[in-house]
Amino acid sequence: LSKEELKLLHPLSTYLFELLRPYLFNSEVVADIERHLDGMPGKKFLSPEYQLEIDRDYLIVRKIRHHDQNHYYIDEGVLLIEKPLHLKISVIENDHHFKLERTPKVALIDLDKVKFPLMLRRWQSGDYFRPLGMTGYKKVSDFFIDEKFSLAEKERSWLLTNGEQIVWIVGSRLDDRYKITTATRRILRIEWI
Repeated sequence: LSKEELKLLHPLSTYLFELLRPYLFNSEVVADIERHLDGMPGKKFLSPEYQLEIDRDYLIVRKIRHHDQNHYYIDEGVLLIEKPLHLKISVIENDHHFKLERTPKVALIDLDKVKFPLMLRRWQSGDYFRPLGMTGYKKVSDFFIDEKFSLAEKERSWLLTNGEQIVWIVGSRLDDRYKITTATRRILRIEWI
């Protein structure tokens, strides 16, 4: 729901209640939502089956889902992963035929810098990495804020890890320590389909 369009409705409390009633938000919660409409983005409100987040420009309502918190291991030689994400994996020789791809959906990793099995997991508070192109470290939570991830995007994010180190925030940013260089012999190419 657009916050700007909502503000044009009078009386706002009545319209907001009627718009949110199908999502099981009661009058007390709706009144609280109205009070926080112009507050800091990220505030969340719950009904028995739905969550409402006040984003920068919108109220985002979505069904509460229990996100997969499992860890998924990727062994050497695996070429395709279908769960929890669809990933296509290949090994490429770094020779004069290789062309660099610049898309966040593809990670080009120096194969000699990783040790299998790699792992896919959700991000956790306190996780940090060195974003590609930076010399210092950054908390994953700060990266999400800087990149303007919505709450839903944060919750859907997966990390590819090498032991305890983050290699790639899948679909977003590679860790600088795992980038390919002129010294790279073999490239692990992972594409998020």
